[in-house]
Amino acid sequence: MMLIALVLAVWPSPEVRDSVLIARVQAASCRQVDSTLADVPIGRWLHHVLGPRVEVDWSVDDCGEQAASDTSFLCVTAHGILRPGVSVTISILVGSGEMRGLHLGFWWASVDGLGPDLWTSRLGDVPELIARTHRRGDER
Repeated sequence: MMLIALVLAVWPSPEVRDSVLIARVQAASCRQVDSTLADVPIGRWLHHVLGPRVEVDWSVDDCGEQAASDTSFLCVTAHGILRPGVSVTISILVGSGEMRGLHLGFWWASVDGLGPDLWTSRLGDVPELIARTHRRGDER
């Protein structure tokens, strides 16, 4: 975690900061954000959960807060399209404010499409949300 804080403090370029933060989240253990999950990198876990055909777009954002202040949150967000009209979004908190007390934490996830959006505040729930969405699609 100290490396993330150092990256944010030293590299002023948002592009460099973003690529380093994304790489760190992809390499971080799932267990860091959900103690019920295996000790595998988040990027690999997500690839397994979404399937090999799903391309994941990674970005750094304000965790959906849309607040422009020094108390804003900073997340690494992964977004994948499972099939037309159905997508998965996962946000991992990487910092807030002036980055004091920086830690990695699960922020939220959603599966959108085929009915009401499904939300969770636990990474380990994502596979079940995807399965529920697939069942909705099979019923149609």
